[in-house]
Amino acid sequence: MKGDRIKINKILVVLTGFLLLLNILLADTEKEDSLLVEIPDIDIYDELAGDFLDVNPQYLLFYAYQNYNDSNFENAAKFYLAYLSYQNSDANSIYNLACCYGLLGKDSLATSYLKRSYTAGFDDVQHIKGDPDFDGVKDSPIFAALIDSIKNVEQQKIDESGSVFYITATTFHECRIKLPENYDPNETYPLLIGLHGYGDNNENFIKLYKDFPARNFIFAAPQAPYEFGAGSNIDYSWIPRTDDPAIFDEAVTFTENYINSVVTYLQNQFNISEIVLMGFSQGCWITYYTGIKNPLLFKGLLCFGGYLPLDLLDNEVLESAKDLQIYIVHGESDRSIPVDAGINAAAVLQEMGYEVELFIFDGAHEIPKEGLEKGMIWLNFIK
Repeated sequence: MKGDRIKINKILVVLTGFLLLLNILLADTEKEDSLLVEIPDIDIYDELAGDFLDVNPQYLLFYAYQNYNDSNFENAAKFYLAYLSYQNSDANSIYNLACCYGLLGKDSLATSYLKRSYTAGFDDVQHIKGDPDFDGVKDSPIFAALIDSIKNVEQQKIDESGSVFYITATTFHECRIKLPENYDPNETYPLLIGLHGYGDNNENFIKLYKDFPARNFIFAAPQAPYEFGAGSNIDYSWIPRTDDPAIFDEAVTFTENYINSVVTYLQNQFNISEIVLMGFSQGCWITYYTGIKNPLLFKGLLCFGGYLPLDLLDNEVLESAKDLQIYIVHGESDRSIPVDAGINAAAVLQEMGYEVELFIFDGAHEIPKEGLEKGMIWLNFIK
């Protein structure tokens, strides 16, 4: 009967799926038999057996990043390894661990962890090739072989899945906001809009609010629109990853319009007096660009650890924005974007007649509380 045939077919499908799964498991067992043969030596009735669940891995990640910034690469590697024992799918942190070994000149370990980061989803080949953290190992045969292998795999992905192109579309983007503790909708407040860096997100960036010495203003943090990464490690960028200069230029304009839309929306929702635009790293050069292109929207710019994109700003645009106040903060030991970027930006803008203040602090690629306070006071944004 037809019904019986359907039942038989269903059974065959289930059996086939089970056999396929069994083959996969057996194959994995052959590759990783050392992981599957021995039962973990854990006393499941020990009340302390689950104490590792009380550890906050983010503290380990914080100290890893801090030691990296302080050029303590051995300690940074220790903290990254400890953190990854809890979060072993964090591709960015595995990559940063590989960078530590690259800076320590350990080509075998740098290669091993770079391969693991790629497997976990870190596939930005251009970034890897240009990362100065690997300068000490890039000529190593095993490291060079891995780079070639990654490039070949990425090309194979393109051959199999097709190349990527971008089209314009209207979408909704997330923006987070913090209001003053005793917020009164009938009162007027200044507005600070903060743009996070490459690979970060607005959920992290909005937490800066607690670091301000006074919080009598509205703080908004929009999310960058372009996702990258894999699995649970989704990161964000203000510009898509593309080698097409036309797409890049168009994306810069779209991002500028997006930030302007954030301003318009918040002005319609709240009583806003003056607006300062703030950015860090990639968000810093977006801040320079958007602020200088739209000088009537902003009272001033607060720029942390980034470049002034002179190649995107012509002299006419720069001349028209000289009423903007610009406070620049840069770490003297910044490895990601050298301190010369901040020094040069200040020199160029001052020569053009801008009111600029430069604060160089004893630190790396970060936003120091002292820089926040000095910048906000200098801009006369907090009283």
